[in-house]
Amino acid sequence: ALSKARLGEVIYILPHAEIDLTGMTNITIPGGIVIAGNRGQNGSPGPLLYSNQLNTLPLFQVMGEGTRVTGIRLRGPDPAAPDSIGINLLASRTEVDNCEIYCRNQHYLSLSCYQY
Repeated sequence: ALSKARLGEVIYILPHAEIDLTGMTNITIPGGIVIAGNRGQNGSPGPLLYSNQLNTLPLFQVMGEGTRVTGIRLRGPDPAAPDSIGINLLASRTEVDNCEIYCRNQHYLSLSCYQY
């Protein structure tokens, strides 16, 4: 879905989805795309995206402005993973809200700020 997404589109992940992304890295989220789940609606935990792969650097890359990730759960690998990043934000005006992002060893959200 991400490779075909156009500016302004919303990719909605179904409430009970559990998507195993093990083996995937550098999944690019283009600018202006919204990835949305239903976390918090009527007590829903939201859809789960996860990877059990060690050394995931990163799982997702946000590469363009105006991207939003909302209402999902993102789980990383076990404590044996020395380096894993779930979402690497490389663009301005990017929003990550109402998400549960966790990895059992260290950070799983990376913010990179660039001066223009």
